[in-house]
Parts: sequence; structure tokens; C-alpha cells
Amino acid sequence: MGQKLQGYKGLFYFSAGSSSVVVNAATTTTNPVIVVDNPDGIADGMTVTGTGIGVSATVIEVDGNNITLSVNSTATAASVAVTFTRAATKVKLAHCAGWDMDIKADSVDATDHDTIGWKDFLDGLREFSGSIDAMYFTDDQTQFNLIDAMLSGSIDIQAEFRPLDKVGETSYTGTIRLNGLKLSAKGSTAQAINLTYQGRGALERGVIA
Repeated sequence: MGQKLQGYKGLFYFSAGSSSVVVNAATTTTNPVIVVDNPDGIADGMTVTGTGIGVSATVIEVDGNNITLSVNSTATAASVAVTFTRAATKVKLAHCAGWDMDIKADSVDATDHDTIGWKDFLDGLREFSGSIDAMYFTDDQTQFNLIDAMLSGSIDIQAEFRPLDKVGETSYTGTIRLNGLKLSAKGSTAQAINLTYQGRGALERGVIA
């Protein structure tokens, strides 16, 4: 037995992985500004850890090599290794053309003498799988993230499926693993991407906040 869901005007969201940058920095006691040797990859909101960095520090402002933190440094040092980390964030797949999902439940034959000649069944294992379609868009990072996950293999993705992208509507969340990638670039049509996936563990139904 099973059920099929489709994303009419639906959208697909997923969690982009966390990333970190390690640079050398100069810190000054009771001063929230640290000076890094290379600011590339550092952005507002990233968490900051390292010797002499205050507890729960985050980036407030990036001004060239001067990085203002949310708390003061606790030590003075000319050059210490400091780690800037961006947490995983939920993003929307750009140019999503739709998705579908198949939810299935196995049954286990429980027929015995007590069923008096009638078959009986118990609930078995459940699973969900499906596909995601998108129109290819040049240099879109959300599409690259999914394609890279497929090419790398063995990467779990925290996913949210929205049949209607509207507050109060139903959404479905779960962990998926991509198991198929199809690219289409025909001369007379728009370029398309099709990704197939297999669910891992439970699929939960919720409400879009």
C-alpha cells in the first residue's frame, strides 16, 4: 500500500552544510575588534572560537582585516589561530519546477489457524522516495550544492517538502540521500535537472510557520 504526494506550485528546501575558515588573528584584551591576516570567507553572523576569544563570540561587522565580535577578547596576542564557522542554514532550491514523493508501507503475513481461513497482515516497514525537478540556472549555488552532494555520494540531506509554499500549509520533513541525477540540455528547450532520492528514517508532517 502507498500514497503519492506531488508539489503543485511546491518548493523544496534543504539544509546547506556548515563551513569554517581558520585564520591567524591579533587579539587585544577587553577589545571586541580582532585583526586577521586574511578576511576571505568571513561574514556577519559566523561563530568565532580560539585562544583569547570570548565565549559565544559571533561576527558583528567585517571591515577589511578588522573583525568586530559580539564580545571582548580575553587575552592579548599578536597571532593566534581563530576559527570562523557558519552554521548549516535552510535554503530554497532555486527554480524548483516541482517534486513528487511516494510513501509506501510493507505488510507482514500474519495468517495462522486463528484467522479461520482468512489472510491476516501486520504493519511492516515504511519508506519514502521520489524526485525533484528544477530548471538549470547559471551559477546558482543551491543547485550546485545538490549536484555536488550527488557526485560526492554518501551525504545525508535534511529536506523539507512544501506542496504549497504558504504559512499554515502542510510540509513534510525528513532525511534523504540522493541516488540519481539527470541533466537535460536539448537545443530547443530549457535545460533541466532531475534528482531522485531515497528517504532515511521517518518522514514527519508539520505546518509551515
